[in-house]
Amino acid sequence: MNDDLQTLLDETKRICEAATPGPWELSKHNPTEILQIYSAEHEGINSGEWVCEPVDEETGAFIASARTALPRLVAALELALEYDNERICELFKLTDPMFDTAKEMKARRDAELARVLEGKIK
Repeated sequence: MNDDLQTLLDETKRICEAATPGPWELSKHNPTEILQIYSAEHEGINSGEWVCEPVDEETGAFIASARTALPRLVAALELALEYDNERICELFKLTDPMFDTAKEMKARRDAELARVLEGKIK
């Protein structure tokens, strides 16, 4: 995996793990109509912990959904990359014997050609 991608995934996981547990919920509190994001029930505990006040409803919806979506996307990407790496390893296992055979054939050919060029074989 690319080092920059691994660094991004590691940093994103660290940030997600350090944040207030999710899921988060966006709500409007009357009568002020102030948008606020609170942590929702987490592992059977309704903490109702205040997270932030977004500038608008769209931004609030993004922030609230990102709390659960981002860790899931990181996990999915890591799984996909791991799967790809496993397939690549399997492919090498299949092609390595063919590559070794081709290298051996080339070495025999080169050796025979060298003998011919040295005048040892006509």
